[in-house]
Amino acid sequence: MRWTKAAVICFYLLLIVGLALYDEKLSPQLVRDMAQPLPEVIEPGNGWIAFLGFDAPPGVSPYVHGEAEMRKYRDARLAGKLSELSRAADADKSGLHFKGKVPTFYGMKGGMAAFAAAHPDEVAALGRDNEELLRRYEGLRTYPRYSEPVDDGFLAPIPGYAPIKKSCQVKLLQLAGKAGQGVLSGPLERVREDAVFWRSIARSSNTLISKMVAFAILKLHFRVAADLGGSRQLNGKELAIVEEILRPFDRSEIGLAGTLRGEFRCLQQTLRLLPLEAEPRGFVTTLLYKPNATRNRHYDDWQALDYIRIAEMTPQQFALEWKKAQVGRQLARRLGIPFLYNPAGEIMWVRDQIDYFPYIAVGHDLEGFRRLARLKVLARAENISVDGMQQFLDSHKTELGNPYSGGAMTWNPEKSSISFPAGDGQYTMEILL
Repeated sequence: MRWTKAAVICFYLLLIVGLALYDEKLSPQLVRDMAQPLPEVIEPGNGWIAFLGFDAPPGVSPYVHGEAEMRKYRDARLAGKLSELSRAADADKSGLHFKGKVPTFYGMKGGMAAFAAAHPDEVAALGRDNEELLRRYEGLRTYPRYSEPVDDGFLAPIPGYAPIKKSCQVKLLQLAGKAGQGVLSGPLERVREDAVFWRSIARSSNTLISKMVAFAILKLHFRVAADLGGSRQLNGKELAIVEEILRPFDRSEIGLAGTLRGEFRCLQQTLRLLPLEAEPRGFVTTLLYKPNATRNRHYDDWQALDYIRIAEMTPQQFALEWKKAQVGRQLARRLGIPFLYNPAGEIMWVRDQIDYFPYIAVGHDLEGFRRLARLKVLARAENISVDGMQQFLDSHKTELGNPYSGGAMTWNPEKSSISFPAGDGQYTMEILL
């Protein structure tokens, strides 16, 4: 009996030790994917560093401040002191803050030019109170590239995009005000230059937050172009500039395939760089968490969900796929056999569930919004009457129709608006006749 008990005890001891020591080998395909080289982040030409330091204290270069913040993060990560760095950052109030409230661009009756003409003091105060931020905003366009620190994981610092967006809004308001004074070509050219810059940011974005910010700001540019081009008759030069602002997207600008690859690589690097792995690993940690098994689990799931293929679909194909997914696809994850030897990692895998369909839809929605803006400008340029609006929309449904259905945009004569059902609601753009 004693030998039987001893054998049972030894078996369980060996089992526990085996579970503690066991970890899977990383998937060879995962290793190959992660081995693809990325540009160095801390380099003078990288505008992302200036984005990170955009709210630097008064008089401090955004790039210098951003570089210092990035180096602090890397040093703190290696030293296992990220929590201390985070507390210090929260306590630091020396940064430059945006002053005032920017009016919403979507509730401006008559468009931005009309708003700027009716509220010159408000626009002037926003420009005066945020003069240094506006200078910094103009300086962002001087950097030749934009590379995010994907291999530093999700623990890396994130730029404060809010003051950047607000500075852009003030700049666009100022330009709309100048255009309202009668000279359009100069302000329109500035809007075009800024839109080109944000298209480049959208093209280079390797994380969802950066891509979504670029989309939101490009929508502001489309709004400005539509307000100015749809409120008066443009000459040939002015119309050409507006058409350039509203030109069709290329796949790298509007598509999310590259962004989702970057997002997944960022997740993989986060799993690799977790403090749990960086610190000396005790027996309990080793028993509960297997880093390779966790990363393999995420990788297999990523391939099975096939988001890259879905992100490369046309809007109409995507709409059908999303409808099918909502009906028959189960995104909920359940603990599997790996829980027996990797309980902590398996729980992390279940917890870290992200549905990327809504993010992909944002890009298609923006394409639809661009089409609405283009239709507004064309309707004014061609002097389309209320009675002829439906025929006008029908005639342009091939290139400027509802991106999800392929049909014509919806005309509402009572509101004098055109719209299309979008992924997260209904975008409507007013047509001024």
